[in-house]
Amino acid sequence: MTTPKTLIEPTHEQVLDFCGRDPVERVFLEDVARRGLGRFYAVELGDGSLGSLCHVGANLVPSGIECGVFADAAAGSGSRMIIGDERAVGELWEAARDRLPEPREDRPGQPVYAISEPPAPGDTGLREATLFDLDQLVPVCAAAHAEELGIDPLERDRDGFRWRTRAQIEDGRSWVWLEHGVIRFKAEASACTPQAVQFQQVWVDP
Repeated sequence: MTTPKTLIEPTHEQVLDFCGRDPVERVFLEDVARRGLGRFYAVELGDGSLGSLCHVGANLVPSGIECGVFADAAAGSGSRMIIGDERAVGELWEAARDRLPEPREDRPGQPVYAISEPPAPGDTGLREATLFDLDQLVPVCAAAHAEELGIDPLERDRDGFRWRTRAQIEDGRSWVWLEHGVIRFKAEASACTPQAVQFQQVWVDP
C-alpha cells in the first residue's frame, strides 16, 4: 500500500529553487511567487527540496512529479483552468476529475516555443504601451481573448477586463504597434522573471 504524500505550504526560497531548475516551464510559477499572488502547495523531498509544486489561484498550475497529489487542493479551489506541462496537468486532472466541473476545452499537445537569443530588430513602430493607448487596446485585447478562449470578456466583466488591461500597461507588460491610429500588433507578458518572459495573446490586425 502506498503511503499518501503530505502536502506542505512551501517557503518562498523553496519555490524559487524549484522554479530555477526549469525556468522556462516554470516561468509563471516563479512570477506569481515573486509577486506574492495565490497560494502554493508542494511535496517536499528528503533533502528539503521540492519534488512537485502547485499554484492555486484563478488557475491551477501544477509542476513536477506525481501531481495527482494536489487533487484535494484542486477540488476546493474554484479555479477556472488547469494550465502547465501536459504530463503534470494530466496527472492532476485524472486524480481530481470526478470532483471538478466538466472541462469546456482540452488542449493536449499544445506546443510551447522558446527562444534564447533576441531576434534582430524589425522595422516597426513597436513600443511599450501607455495609458493613452488604453481605450484602443481594450477592444483588441478582448478580441484576442475571445479568439483564444471563446468568451467575450467585455460581455462577462467589462469593468474588470478594462482594469486588468490597465494593470498590464501600468506594470510595463504591454507592447503595441500603431499605424495611422490603428493597432497593427500587440502582446502582453503574462509572466516575467530574471530568466524568462512568457508572452500571451499575441495579436495582429487581420
